[in-house]
Amino acid sequence: MHDFLNDDLKKEKIIGIWHNGDDIPEKARIAVAAGIGNNTVYDVVTPIEKGKEWLFELTCKYQPRTGAMIMEGGPLLFREENYFGKLKGALVVEVNGKVVRIYRDFLGYNPSDDDYETYGETTGYEMSLPDGLGQAYYTRFTGMSLLPGPVASINSHALPKDKSNWNSTRYYMDDYEDIKDKQLNWFYERFPQYSLYNEHGDRLDYKFSCWLDTNLGYRDLFRDLTPQEEYFRVSKPPADALFVRQDINNSPIYHVVDGKLDEMRVLNNPAEAVDLYCEHVLLGREERFDFIEHGRPLD
Repeated sequence: MHDFLNDDLKKEKIIGIWHNGDDIPEKARIAVAAGIGNNTVYDVVTPIEKGKEWLFELTCKYQPRTGAMIMEGGPLLFREENYFGKLKGALVVEVNGKVVRIYRDFLGYNPSDDDYETYGETTGYEMSLPDGLGQAYYTRFTGMSLLPGPVASINSHALPKDKSNWNSTRYYMDDYEDIKDKQLNWFYERFPQYSLYNEHGDRLDYKFSCWLDTNLGYRDLFRDLTPQEEYFRVSKPPADALFVRQDINNSPIYHVVDGKLDEMRVLNNPAEAVDLYCEHVLLGREERFDFIEHGRPLD
């Protein structure tokens, strides 16, 4: 955490550390309150004011192992930065010596916000996750990531990732070009509803979304990387990915290894498997977590 709070690359841009409501500048409150239509900033004011216990209350309730590790970690902080006069920064908590970044959306777009409405394509996604996973990771915040260093723009998708980084099946398969066409053909035959297009010409496979992917994963945090690996943050195979169907509530959670969609599996108890997995990551275990034992072949 010391490196993150004292990043030499950003020392000229870091203008403050928020620990509680007293540290929040009035201009930041005004910017957050202005809402999404005013080119403003994500609502990081609410969690700093309400505190760590409030932010992770649902995580503790629905993902007790992960929640306990987070609560045993350091205080919730916001590193305030100035980019060309605009407020930027990262909301973080230290867990077992690692910096975990917590994401928030604009005021009114976080599912826990009083005026949150499920409409359009950017809201309501949290209801697709079953067994409390939506409440745990996508209600009072919109995902998280491990930061491998002080630069907040380089992160891992090994934890339930920021909603803005959920990606379609087709986008996911871009990392597996040698098998992409074959696997997507199988996928569209198995799930024909996702081979169609909406009125905007977008293929509906974005509704079958990858929300956790160790291909941009935590194993990189425990070894020296080549310059190319450092840039792309791609870990060695095998890599696990979890998918959810956004077009239904309480969707099954699908498990895919190394882009092999035709070997897709379904998690038996998603809440338990994800909780054990996130604990595994936060504990810093280098060995691969075994999702296979927590699932079954696709029917």
